[in-house]
Amino acid sequence: MKWNTSLSRIVGVVSLSVMGMGSVLAAEITMATWGGIYGETFKKVLAEPFEKETGIKVNLIYGNSLSNYQKLVAQKQKPQIDIVTLGSDVATQGYQDGLFQALDPKEFPEVNLEKDRGVRYVEGKQLPFLPFFLLSYGILYRTDLVPFEITSWNDLWDPRLKNKVGVSSPRHAGGAFLLMMNKLAGGTESNVAPGLAKVKTLGKNLLLVADGDAQQIQLITQGEVWAQTVVSGAVSGPIEKGLKARYVVPKEGAVGILDVLGLVKNAPNSEDAKKFLRYVLAPQRLERIVNALYVMPTNPDVPIDAKVVSIVGGTREDLKRLVFFDEKAQTKNRAEWIEEWDKEILPMTKR
Repeated sequence: MKWNTSLSRIVGVVSLSVMGMGSVLAAEITMATWGGIYGETFKKVLAEPFEKETGIKVNLIYGNSLSNYQKLVAQKQKPQIDIVTLGSDVATQGYQDGLFQALDPKEFPEVNLEKDRGVRYVEGKQLPFLPFFLLSYGILYRTDLVPFEITSWNDLWDPRLKNKVGVSSPRHAGGAFLLMMNKLAGGTESNVAPGLAKVKTLGKNLLLVADGDAQQIQLITQGEVWAQTVVSGAVSGPIEKGLKARYVVPKEGAVGILDVLGLVKNAPNSEDAKKFLRYVLAPQRLERIVNALYVMPTNPDVPIDAKVVSIVGGTREDLKRLVFFDEKAQTKNRAEWIEEWDKEILPMTKR
């Protein structure tokens, strides 16, 4: 009896240990992403349904692109994050720095390699990251204050907008404003001098430089500026709340901003992470994301609600008018662009 009692205790201890191991080893993945409405939407539309369907828990950790990128750098030798969402310019730098795993397109048939505006290739026709959705960088203006309809980037130079224009520096949105002005002035990503010269001709129209979505929306809501260059993802809230404003994709085109999903190199749960990525990229879930966040699909076949189109665009024609710049050049040259901007443009805002 003593032997049996002892054996029973041993079996009990082993059973408890296995149970404990089971709880520790339960399938789970970690995704670093943005906070606010983005994080809330991803949790509701992606993480919770996926966990319910597969039993794989999705831990979401929130931060901005810079803080999440810094986490990846700090954890490079022993990653604790499986997936990260980033702008494609930052993600391109991350891939070059060895932070992301190149992906075989055959593993992700949800990505339409022919139609998708977000496909990027590296060596051997691999994908450095997966396209998620698009935003545009255009102009938001107060329809109750601006005495004309804005349809062009050049409208920001109209003398009726003296002391009423706000723009962003190369610190924001991958340098979208400078790059677009540079393109209109005939420059290239390796030479932004024409763009800087064009921005300087704004003269007294340029009131200030704002590099955060929240600050930009606050400025235009308060009427301090009447026209502000912005990322489309920031405009739906104030417009739906009644702000008399319109977001414009200028006739010359708006800058396309691609947000992507990266699989962290040596991710602790890479196979389960791939399952989640395939789940995320299914058209029916991308449709929900696009319409919940007022963004554009990278694949023009993904439906977009008329209400979303009316505020930020998203038709096939809008997608064709998006202008993309070389992401490698953006990451390589941005520090130099910022230095030149601070020297040439910032003094203009001093009144």
